[in-house]
Amino acid sequence: MKTISEVLGEHVESITYKNLSSQVKKKTKELLLDWIGCAVYGSRNKNMKFLTEKFSGEGESTLIGLWNKTNPLSAAFLNSFSSHSTELDDVHMGGIIHPGTVVNSAALALAEEQKKSGKELIEAIVAGYEVCIRVAVAAGQEHYKIWHTTGTCGSFGAAASASKIQKLDSKETAEAIGIAGVLTSGLWEYIKSGSSLKPLIPAHASWLGALASMLSLKRIASPLTIFEGSQGFMAGLAPNASPKKIIENLEAKEILNVSIKPYPSCRHIHSSIEAALKMHKKVEVNKVRKVEVETYREAVEVAGLRKPVTIEEAKFSLSHCVAAALVNGSFTVKDLRSSLKDKEVLKLRDKVIVKVREEFNNLLPKQPSLLRIEKESGEVLEEFVDKPKGDPENPLTINELKEKFISLVEGNIGEERSKTLFKKIMEIDSEKEISIFEYI
Repeated sequence: MKTISEVLGEHVESITYKNLSSQVKKKTKELLLDWIGCAVYGSRNKNMKFLTEKFSGEGESTLIGLWNKTNPLSAAFLNSFSSHSTELDDVHMGGIIHPGTVVNSAALALAEEQKKSGKELIEAIVAGYEVCIRVAVAAGQEHYKIWHTTGTCGSFGAAASASKIQKLDSKETAEAIGIAGVLTSGLWEYIKSGSSLKPLIPAHASWLGALASMLSLKRIASPLTIFEGSQGFMAGLAPNASPKKIIENLEAKEILNVSIKPYPSCRHIHSSIEAALKMHKKVEVNKVRKVEVETYREAVEVAGLRKPVTIEEAKFSLSHCVAAALVNGSFTVKDLRSSLKDKEVLKLRDKVIVKVREEFNNLLPKQPSLLRIEKESGEVLEEFVDKPKGDPENPLTINELKEKFISLVEGNIGEERSKTLFKKIMEIDSEKEISIFEYI
């Protein structure tokens, strides 16, 4: 009987551009576009200069936003770091994982080095998303309580996409997945200190996945029972999960269930932000007595910071983000940055009470939030959201996606070149050799 990683290896090998539906191809290009936009904007992160110096090297892989070239392992690490640092990258809520920052970083870095076509890149991206999402969904919420899924499960997706780019056969791909599993990591404990470590977790996962595929090519043996083994991934990191769930219904394409984020914060906060934005015109914030947010447990546990000081902390503060959205009526990167010094936001934030509502738990991928505002007059207003903008059931339009992309990129390369880059990415499957960044 074949192991789970062997079945995944065969599945990855079977994915071809020709056999992908037009819907999957379109969604893949939208996710690639969104990830590149996040990476360009994130390249200004204060830690990028230091990291770039430490991960320097010669090669053909682009450092997005910096526009110089390096080796594929360094590019995978750095582009993943930058793309996750703004908290605007895509997310699959069923698995609570950010697949794009890990998968795309590894796939594109190797695709550029090995002069692959746009169609080959799309194949690799689809393969990577499928693998890491399936592992994350199977690992479940018990795993997520302690482990940052984007790091732990994301490394499997990076290994799959990197293996696909390098034309590994099914057995070699299974070996790469095993190598990634042995070395994967990412603990949530960092969040208690308001640390800026978070982008390093997917960066390590992307680097690890790319490296795992290279090691597999060198015939480095790995455990093919990485998922079901008694000392394997599930036994150690998700002991009550069912490993077999990973390979159920393989014909389904989980990439279609990935959300694209419109707001620069933890996705668990987005329903609450959206409810606040809908309330903006209905209230005068200086006449609000109390704001209550009732939502699900993960949102409170992950985004429960009460009084953030840094922008990294603010992205994980439900009370702060709700106050900022109510005051401004919008929630952009600029809004979030300025909100930390906005006296009106800070005053309203102190009036926000966040509670877990038991009936809202265990409903993911739905993200229910009930916002209740009590005015000084005694009037009470309520707004409920469970499928925020960007979810598959409530997607961004192509114009909204383009607007987000240009807003992230134009400060780096200008509006006209941003529009050109948008067009080149959305037509990447016509490129015989990936060259989307050559004109920059």
